Amino acid sequence: MATVRASGAVAFLAVALVAAAPSVPVTIAGFALLGAGLAMIPPLSMVAAGHLDPEGGGQALARVNVSNYVGYLVAAVTIAVVAEQVGHRAMFLLPLLLTPVLLLMAGRFAPAPTSIVLGEAEVDPAV
Repeated sequence: MATVRASGAVAFLAVALVAAAPSVPVTIAGFALLGAGLAMIPPLSMVAAGHLDPEGGGQALARVNVSNYVGYLVAAVTIAVVAEQVGHRAMFLLPLLLTPVLLLMAGRFAPAPTSIVLGEAEVDPAV
């Protein structure tokens, strides 16, 4: 999906900007750009999960939600450990390495093709 690819590209550029920011205002601008870049990813992941299994969409949505939550917790701890061991600027190298994954995974956000069977419809000749 083009939206996911664009979001991934914006997120990558934003994290690079934050990692290389020479001042606080540039860092703030980088984080604003990062938020703008990643804002559509959680809703799109929920939609993609719903399309995986239309009949059991609730289970797919629950799995995505749990994965997002666990990922949030693991990322927070990992980044904190990296920041403590290597430094605050270096803690953004891990997200910088991971944001291109959005570009690679963008195709997984597209709904699976389905076959639609159309029945014969009555057509009013007067219309």
